[in-house]
Amino acid sequence: MKYIIKIILFTPFLLITLTGCSNNKKDENQIRRFAFAVPSETVPDNSNIKDTELSIQVFKIKEKAFLVIDAPSDYDYSKTLALLKSKGIDNILTSTSPLKRIYKMDQQKEYTSSEGQLINTQTDTKRYVLTLEIVNDKKLRDEYIQVHGIGKAWPEITNNMKQMGIKDMELYLDGYQAYLIMDTRKDFDMAKDGEKWSKLPRESEWQEYVAKFQKVDPQSKATEKWQTMILQK
Repeated sequence: MKYIIKIILFTPFLLITLTGCSNNKKDENQIRRFAFAVPSETVPDNSNIKDTELSIQVFKIKEKAFLVIDAPSDYDYSKTLALLKSKGIDNILTSTSPLKRIYKMDQQKEYTSSEGQLINTQTDTKRYVLTLEIVNDKKLRDEYIQVHGIGKAWPEITNNMKQMGIKDMELYLDGYQAYLIMDTRKDFDMAKDGEKWSKLPRESEWQEYVAKFQKVDPQSKATEKWQTMILQK
């Protein structure tokens, strides 16, 4: 009888342990992403931070730098930071934390910044990182986050992205500065394809809708509002 009671008491613990292990299982087809906004002068030459088990990209424009760190799928931020520390490059991130992601194309689940964003790996794509300042108003900022939540994207806008060859898109927010990661087909051309994009169904309506959040000329096209950040090689 005592043996049976022990089994009953131990079983929930065993299930929890096994569940935890399965949730942390590494998937070669996925990565964990952590994004950071830091002052440009704090980031060294990118060649100094290449030799790690992580994929690290640094994008800059004027005084701003945006770091995209992709780790194995079973990593969280603590494990990623420990690896960065072992390589002696964690000093870049001493006064910052991973940014909150407020949008992902076809997003199904939310992850915290410390968990890292679970993303399917992609090949044969081109990456753009763009930045834009939003209006310094807390209520508008909260609404900006809300309209980019899961299930809030207009279907036509998402379909337009896919039609133009956008493979994935994410939006991160640092205070009132937005950062956009856009992975596209290899032959995507921002100037040429951006013009076609702006004429697709409901695009002009969407730009009018989000203009109240953006600290730019509301009459500008999307490709004119967002500033392109340069990948450091």
